[in-house]
Amino acid sequence: MKVNAPLPNAALGALIHQSFIKASQALSIMLSRPIELRAPNVEVLSLDALPAALSVDHEQRAISVHGRISGGLKGAAALVLSPQSSARLVTLLTGQPVIPTALTLSDIEVLQEVGNIVLNACIAFLGDRLESKIRFQQQRLDQDDLSVLLSTFDGEGRQNQRAILARSEFRLEKGTVSGYFLLIVDANSLTRLRSKAKQPTTC
Repeated sequence: MKVNAPLPNAALGALIHQSFIKASQALSIMLSRPIELRAPNVEVLSLDALPAALSVDHEQRAISVHGRISGGLKGAAALVLSPQSSARLVTLLTGQPVIPTALTLSDIEVLQEVGNIVLNACIAFLGDRLESKIRFQQQRLDQDDLSVLLSTFDGEGRQNQRAILARSEFRLEKGTVSGYFLLIVDANSLTRLRSKAKQPTTC
């Protein structure tokens, strides 16, 4: 198998989808409106293959809410959006027009809140499935070139890490917004996730 080739991931994709159901529920409650978060495609990639796969609408810049994780899973988690997707998501949530190249502090706060809810819900679900505590470093929002953002996720043993990349869709009443959920973990963490993904769940 080529190093950069996607790895088989049907069961893992189902596990990520289940975590998105929890995130959808949390978003709908916190934002007081129905929001569905879906993961139509999930890939497992080497970090070297990630930049090509993570094409943020063919743009160089991206917006990322992210944080380090440790404990039951070791690595990092992020929600990544293009400036256009970020602006559209804020517009759909607030009803106010947003300029992608001129996000205001209020716009950033909305994106930070959405990112925090999604990441916390997904990581909490995965921790429950693993029956293990996962500690999540406080998330932060960054706007930068995609290559710079990805470099912040690198940890020790880069060759031992894998990226679980889920193309994400926020489905709201008046439109859909696309982005990415990204989970970077070491080999042991990935093995544990794959093992749990193959087990039946009542979720």
